[in-house]
Amino acid sequence: MMSSTKDKRTPEPKKPSGHASSKESKASTLNPEPSNTESQFIVATFNVNSINMRREATLAWLAKHRPTVLGLQEIKCIDDQFPRADFEKAGWHVETFGQKSYNGVALVSCKPMKNMVRGFGDGLADAQARMIAGELDGITVVNCYVPQGSEVDSDKYAYKLEWLSRLR
Repeated sequence: MMSSTKDKRTPEPKKPSGHASSKESKASTLNPEPSNTESQFIVATFNVNSINMRREATLAWLAKHRPTVLGLQEIKCIDDQFPRADFEKAGWHVETFGQKSYNGVALVSCKPMKNMVRGFGDGLADAQARMIAGELDGITVVNCYVPQGSEVDSDKYAYKLEWLSRLR
């Protein structure tokens, strides 16, 4: 059984009073500003296992929880196939590092991110799109999809060890 305690120094989020009009409700969906206090920077992550299969669920979750940044892994599409317009219509900003059919990562944020890096940023090529990083409000967010590795004697395991050594 899990339990949690609240830090008394952290203010409770404001609860809406009464029912919002449909105009107010729609506005909150289109305004991705975080629902938390100004001093909080909330990062969430989701192994989406195909953004095109989970687009609606992801957008609904974002509308409800409104994190500062959402990292997505296994988007399983190239950059041009990411449903960017749907996220932008809802007020979100999207940065992708996609790959056809496998892997791929993205950062979805409430404001545009700066200083984007796709991959390790070390100048070495990598056939797998597994890492993206960017800066928001002076904070660097790194979203990575770490290789699983499979069996110790496999090529996948060797790739994982090489990938992890580059991460250091």
